[in-house]
Formats: sequence, C-alpha cells, structure tokens
Amino acid sequence: MEIPAVAMRKQTGFSLIELTVIVAILGITALVVIPDFSSIDPQKLELAANRVAEAIRYAKRDAIRTGGIRGVLVDTDDGEPLGKDITVFEPDLSASPFGILAKLTHPVSKQPYDFFLEQSSTTSGVKFASSAMPFSFEGVSGSQKNLFFTAQGAPVWLEDSVLSRFTGGDIQLTYGGQDITIIIQPVTGRVMVQ
Repeated sequence: MEIPAVAMRKQTGFSLIELTVIVAILGITALVVIPDFSSIDPQKLELAANRVAEAIRYAKRDAIRTGGIRGVLVDTDDGEPLGKDITVFEPDLSASPFGILAKLTHPVSKQPYDFFLEQSSTTSGVKFASSAMPFSFEGVSGSQKNLFFTAQGAPVWLEDSVLSRFTGGDIQLTYGGQDITIIIQPVTGRVMVQ
C-alpha cells in the first residue's frame, strides 16, 4: 500500500504556539540580561557638576567678551526668589544691594541660563551637599551665594561699587552617597571639577 504524497510531506515552519513561546522566552531573557538604563546614575553626579562648572565658566567668558561684569548665583538652600539653583546674570550695579538687570541666555539653546539640578532627567536626584553659601571674599563678612567676574575675568564680590577680592570657594554636590566638588581658583577664576 502506498502512502499519499500529502501525508509524507515534511513540516518546514513553526506553529503559532511555538513562535509565541520563543518570543516570550526572549522577552524574559532580555529583561534579565539587558542592563537597567537607570544604572547610568553614577554619571548623573558628574553631569551635574559639569553643568554647574560650565555655568560659572560661561559667566566668566561673557564678562571678558562683553567687557562688563557678569555674575553667577548658586542657590544651595532654595531660598532665592529667582527660584533656580544656578542663574547666570548681568547685575544691575545702580541698585544697592545689586539687582539683576538681565539673565544671560545660553549660547546654544537661547533660553535663560538658569536651571534646577532636580528638574533635569540627566541630573535628577543630585543635590547640594551643604546649604552653606559657597563663596568667600576678602573684607566681606560671611560667605556669599553670588560670584562676579570683571572684564578681565577676575572673580570678585561687588557691593556699593566696591570690588572685594575672591578668596576661595567650592560647591559640593552629592548623589547616591558620592560627592563631587567644583572648585573656583581665587586669582584666575579657573573652574575645576574634582
């Protein structure tokens, strides 16, 4: 007796059930094997520090470029009426104490150069390690949260049209038990991240 050709044919594909099982296994494996993208978190601290350092550098560069005085406000305690952690601005020197004449704009985005560390997806969770004001000046009692740069790029404090020499300052950021420090050199205004 001969078997019909239809019954002798070999199967050459997968059934729907087999394909569904394979896709489910691959999906579960991908969830386990592929790293969690929130593991980029160790870079958040460095990104935030670089962002703060770049804001300070921009204030210095803009002061040199324009021949005017520029400032950067570092609000470590969220008590500033401007409401941002970092604000780069042109001071109104006719007011005492000084006012803010204009916020500088970011050279690329053309948006005001001010930001919250917490409200950026790349730096969320990063905080200031201390609420102390970060900048010290010769002849000025207490620390300040503003740093000004002259047309020569020198870091100073300015009050009642009197310049005070910058004696030092650092900003510490913390995230996940790790700290990073932004240091501003007194004479040159050089900004370093360590």
